Amino acid sequence: MKYIKFNDRTVNSSMYRQLQDIAHVLTDNQNFTFEQSYGHQINPQTMVISASHFWDLYEVNQRFAAYKTDVVLRALGTYHYTDLEAFLRYQKWIQKNQLRKFATSLFTLLEDLRLEDICRVERKGTVKWFKVRRELLYSYYKTQLRVNYSRQFECDALFNMIALTLLAEQPMYHFDLDGGNHLEELMERIRPIIYEIYDAKNTEQISFISKRIILIVNQALSKDIIKEYYVFPFQNITEWKLDLPSEFDELKRKDALNNDDSEDIDDEDEIINKSFSTWHRENKNEGNKQTFLRFELEQGTKTSLIGDGAREGSDQDQVAASVQGSSHKSNQQQYEQLEALEQKHTKKQDKKTTYLYGERNQFARLIHKLPEHPSDNDKKQYTAFQKEIELEVKKLRKTFEKQLEQKRTNQRSDLLYGRFSKKWLPLLTEPIPRVFFKKHQPSIELDAAFTLLIDCSASMIDKMEETKKAVILFHEVLKQLKIPHSIVGFWEDAQEATKYDQPNFYHEVLSMDECFLPSAGYCIMQLEPQEDNRDGFSIRVAAEHLEKRREKQKFLLVFSDGEPSANEYEKFGVIDTYEAVKNTRKKGIQVVGMYLANGTIEEQERELMRNIYEQEHLMIPHVNQLPMMFSVLLKKVLLTLIH
Repeated sequence: MKYIKFNDRTVNSSMYRQLQDIAHVLTDNQNFTFEQSYGHQINPQTMVISASHFWDLYEVNQRFAAYKTDVVLRALGTYHYTDLEAFLRYQKWIQKNQLRKFATSLFTLLEDLRLEDICRVERKGTVKWFKVRRELLYSYYKTQLRVNYSRQFECDALFNMIALTLLAEQPMYHFDLDGGNHLEELMERIRPIIYEIYDAKNTEQISFISKRIILIVNQALSKDIIKEYYVFPFQNITEWKLDLPSEFDELKRKDALNNDDSEDIDDEDEIINKSFSTWHRENKNEGNKQTFLRFELEQGTKTSLIGDGAREGSDQDQVAASVQGSSHKSNQQQYEQLEALEQKHTKKQDKKTTYLYGERNQFARLIHKLPEHPSDNDKKQYTAFQKEIELEVKKLRKTFEKQLEQKRTNQRSDLLYGRFSKKWLPLLTEPIPRVFFKKHQPSIELDAAFTLLIDCSASMIDKMEETKKAVILFHEVLKQLKIPHSIVGFWEDAQEATKYDQPNFYHEVLSMDECFLPSAGYCIMQLEPQEDNRDGFSIRVAAEHLEKRREKQKFLLVFSDGEPSANEYEKFGVIDTYEAVKNTRKKGIQVVGMYLANGTIEEQERELMRNIYEQEHLMIPHVNQLPMMFSVLLKKVLLTLIH
């Protein structure tokens, strides 16, 4: 099995959920998802916001803060405040430029700094995150400047100088470059232009500043930067632009004018500023029917004249648009088509598809596999394994029964009522004497149910025999204590799985209805290593079955030897399994994960289990230790039932 790694790091599930929640809140769109990528971008078509791998090697608190700034910049900044048209014009302008990578990084750097100021003002809580971001970037570019200058990568060094100038706390940053007069002179030429960013109010102005810098740099440098420091904030925006959402198309004119008059105006001297009546031959017979602004859209003569009545947009326009967009039907509705468009837009925003077993498992197909009739070999092997773990079963059962008996006989003393004790002194010394005691109830019912999930992926081939011993231990102990339990092996058929159909087997070798039968355990021997494992899906299925049980306490134990891996699942398998575990716990079902290692436990393996099961997990270094360590775990779990 392999791990999901981002620069040798496994996915932090808790962090992932928080970043995705930030994306949802700031975009006000629950359909956006978060992922890690080469750069921090937003893809309006696939509804994905990404954070950069650049931060992966930093310390965890710094890394988390930096990830947050990536998401905030794209979800709050780019999504709401970047002018798409201005961006597309700039993107087209640099296509044939010899410093295209430099131009890309420069624009994104400047635009990010503009958006950062907006985010700091709108969300005060982001200030501390951006402070960390600036400190990390400042240190990084300072190091990069020395490296690139020593290697004579002049364009890279210049970009580092620009970044340091903007990120430095002091107003005038000085560079100590031996023999770097050429770059320092170039920097002095563009420095006044760089400082104009602090007055930039929109993307168009950032684009204009970037172009002026690039034109100057083009004259001095011929080679582009070696390293791409930034990518554009939009991902695949050109393709998305050609496939706008339907409401954009509905807002554009599609129908022709009712009349086909046209008027050519070639001489500006013929333009007369005079008010005319809105009467027209097309509406002379319409009586007193109200037309209002509809007349301006459907009637009139086509002309090449550009009106001079345009005005600059204001903040109040956005407020008015928000009010109109959320309005409801009035008693005197005049614009049915506009109302339909508003309703369609509202439904589109509110729509969020839910899946029974999670979004990443929407094409997973459940195949409930029943056990076959146990063979003579199954019975023989079961008996042999049973003898090997017999001592552990007896020790575990006796420990549990001892604790149970102790609780039955323990008495509670110093009570206000109950049985009269032999301690009479409080009658003379205390105003309200406590001289009574009570015994516990003579019997305690164990109102609990267990499900044991076993990863039957191909990587379990060298661990399955010892796993069966632990499973037999689990079954024998719970059977003797009369606690309902089920045992399930799960796997995905890798040979038959496709992108839109993933058959997943839920092999219930022991059901709760038959767990107390004398011969029920023989079917445990039918557990065998198969193919892939889609853990999140199987955990949700097991939780669904447990949720229907009437017992007050429910436990789900999961045996696994690595990360989830299945068709169309590797990238988000850890995240999906974490979400399955978290949702199962919300239902009142306790979930414990058990990791089976191959001799030594690596830090990446520990991090993997923490990311999925948080603190409720057990690391087993060697499979030979499985029965013994599982016995310890089972003891702790069972003792919680009587305390």
